[in-house]
Amino acid sequence: MPERIAEDINETSGTVADTLGKAIARAEEESWRGVIV
Repeated sequence: MPERIAEDINETSGTVADTLGKAIARAEEESWRGVIV
């Protein structure tokens, strides 16, 4: 879902949404790793 949100924001403002999207994706990846490992 975060990617979808980032895309919606991306239509409004580019770099901020990019940074936000990457930050969310990174945080999600890390939390998933914590759950799996």
